[in-house]
Amino acid sequence: MSDLVGAAQLGNSIVIRYDGLDADRHVVEIGDLSVSLRGLGRIITVAGTFAAQQRLMERSSARPVRVLVGPPRDGSLTVEAAMMWLDQHAFAASTVSGLTVLLIGYVFKSAAGQREEMKHLRASLETAIKELGHRDQPVVERLLDTIDRMADILKPAARQAVAPIGRSAGTLEIGEQGAHGGGITLGKVERDAIDASEPIEIGLEVSIGVRFSEMNWDARTCKVELVSEPELRYPAEITDPEVLVPNNAYADAFAGQTVLEVRAKPTMRNGVIERWYISNHS
Repeated sequence: MSDLVGAAQLGNSIVIRYDGLDADRHVVEIGDLSVSLRGLGRIITVAGTFAAQQRLMERSSARPVRVLVGPPRDGSLTVEAAMMWLDQHAFAASTVSGLTVLLIGYVFKSAAGQREEMKHLRASLETAIKELGHRDQPVVERLLDTIDRMADILKPAARQAVAPIGRSAGTLEIGEQGAHGGGITLGKVERDAIDASEPIEIGLEVSIGVRFSEMNWDARTCKVELVSEPELRYPAEITDPEVLVPNNAYADAFAGQTVLEVRAKPTMRNGVIERWYISNHS
């Protein structure tokens, strides 16, 4: 990657990793991959420009940055994206990469309706904006409002970016090279929320005890009865790859009609849970 961008590389490159399903064999369906990279390119370009110059530039011809992607690295399917600037002196290289990743995360959390996680990211964005030298609170609030506008504008690009999830890849991870604990991981629950024709909200991941019924092993879908709400049954989807292994814990719990403790996220509309996405079990 260093040969590709030369001296114009801005800080660390952004690592894009597709994992699970076909990506475990180091491949992703070409149509989904091209759509995904196109969406990610737009998001990285707009977010990077804002991080460097605190301006929202919607027209690609006006933005002072190109996003370059190098060859895949070893891994499920991993590529690195680096920003090449037309004017190398128009930014503060030490801060822009990290802020760009924060902005990318905010765009996806906004598109998926993850309100609680948006609050945490918004607080981190406020801190990062102040570290750029903006101490006047009205200016900070104006920039945060601009970030909200940016997230709305980039929702179609977010929809493109998650195209492979659930078809050629189980998850999409986006983060800064060398960062620990930074970046964002998107799974089937986020993709479905981003693709929804009407806005839905993703709740926080919780531990719950469930009983399974109406299991469809090919689609990994089922109905679940919560121990805490035995009178209700919810549609659910098991995103845990263990479900593909013979004699797995989900199959045993279904066959024996026993309670299984799982980690899951709900999707909600108007505060009412519509569906659970199960990521693993205890």
